[in-house]
Amino acid sequence: MGGRTLYAFSVYSGAEVAEHVNDLALETTELSKALNKLQHRIEHDLESTKLSLEKMMQKLEEKEDNSQDRIGDLEKARKEQISKHIDDRLAKLEATMHDTIEARLALLETKVGIQVEEAKSSSGGWRLPLVLIVLCVAAYMAYTARSLKKLSQRDKLF
Repeated sequence: MGGRTLYAFSVYSGAEVAEHVNDLALETTELSKALNKLQHRIEHDLESTKLSLEKMMQKLEEKEDNSQDRIGDLEKARKEQISKHIDDRLAKLEATMHDTIEARLALLETKVGIQVEEAKSSSGGWRLPLVLIVLCVAAYMAYTARSLKKLSQRDKLF
């Protein structure tokens, strides 16, 4: 170590040390009071923040409930709109189909009517042959009856 000092110390008198210690004690007391005030203020701020957050959470929950209700109302209204739109669309389709079917039925009735009229006008052609056949059968029956009558008279003679 050879006469070399590692640390340099100043030498103070007892009164100076006491005054320094007293100053340090006063400063420590002030720091302690400031620390207590700071701690109290932080606790107060934390409590205030906690209450503010709780109110905010409560408001958010209320808004969420209101939003849920509004969403439900919007869904219900949209379903009603869709249902009404579908009903209107079905009514239009039914009307269109009804008109189309009525038009086709009218066309079919017209075509059938024309065919019936054609059949009526051409059906006069079967009446004449029928009348001729009936007359031929009647004439044959009359001839046969007369022939039978002659035969029966002839048989009476013998």
